[in-house]
Amino acid sequence: MNLQFNEKGQAVPEKVVPITDAAFEAKSGTEIYWLGNAGALINSRGTALMIDPVLSGFDMPLLIDMPLTEAQVPHLDAVLLTHCDNDHYSRSTCKALAPVVSEFHATHYVASLLRDELGIDGKGHGIGEQFDAGNTHITAVHILTLEMVDITGLLVAVSANVLSVYYLSAAMIK
Repeated sequence: MNLQFNEKGQAVPEKVVPITDAAFEAKSGTEIYWLGNAGALINSRGTALMIDPVLSGFDMPLLIDMPLTEAQVPHLDAVLLTHCDNDHYSRSTCKALAPVVSEFHATHYVASLLRDELGIDGKGHGIGEQFDAGNTHITAVHILTLEMVDITGLLVAVSANVLSVYYLSAAMIK
């Protein structure tokens, strides 16, 4: 990785690799793509999931170009939302993706926001709950609690135990 800085002295990531239609096609393995911010696209043997996608609607200028737009997403088996901070939950992205998403999964609170604000029937989950999306098995996990920091996340695992991904969503100040 080559660390670069802009004219204001802010660290700027390397150029984002565009995500193409091939990222959503059936695979024999698993591929993970960075969506920018805290977001990821996981394609595991043809099951396509996005975690915390913020492709539009961020409330401040970003230092990167997004790797794709909502209109370029052909289908998703699920969108997983870890919490409602603006770098993890974009109302405009969720609304734009809704026609191509089979299921939205989130915390109970974020599922209520999806329902009440956007009319999207999101499924709410608590820590320790497990659910499936396509061939992936997902567990909402509580990763770590320190005196002032509470880290939550998701454990995403393919059903054949080929891959486990701990996706840390954020450090939440208590």
